[in-house]
Amino acid sequence: MALTEQQASDDSWQQDVYTTALVLRTLQAYQSRSSGVNSSETGSVIGSVILSGSDEPIASAIISSVTQPGFSVFSGADGAFRLTGLTAGFQTLLISKEGYSGSNNVVSIYVGQQSDVGQIALALRAETGMIHGFVIDGHDQTGLAAVNINLTGSQSYQSTSNGAGELHIANIIPGSYTVTFGKAGYNSLTGQILISAG
Repeated sequence: MALTEQQASDDSWQQDVYTTALVLRTLQAYQSRSSGVNSSETGSVIGSVILSGSDEPIASAIISSVTQPGFSVFSGADGAFRLTGLTAGFQTLLISKEGYSGSNNVVSIYVGQQSDVGQIALALRAETGMIHGFVIDGHDQTGLAAVNINLTGSQSYQSTSNGAGELHIANIIPGSYTVTFGKAGYNSLTGQILISAG
């Protein structure tokens, strides 16, 4: 089985707990299934895994058959994969990798033939949040430049509003933060804010 050939010397896969657990579950299903399928009644599928919105390949994604548990393979450094021994008919493939949104694809498998599913795009999961908005003068409602914004929580973040009063802080770890706005000549403002992923 292709997965066993990629096991590391420390008995893990990619030295990653998530990947190792997923592979072991797949191997267990493979070993416990019935005595096998006649190779004359099977086909294969090829394709490649890329990052959504680009042509960047995603290596080490796991491609597994939901229809036929135990049949899985990793994508290569170029994102390409080939999964063999699949029973002819409709097969549902699950493509997954930690840190990415998964993808389910239904493909028709034909006896003795190789089906090409083309490029399968996975999107990065949103694991951070952001703040975007405007700081305005309380009297004339115009944008207020050079306002210092500080976030304090599990991490600390700092930014300054631009000439139009616009502020933007990205890649914030989700959680509760104390936010402080300050500018010379103005009263400071402090409050609480909850940052969510995405």
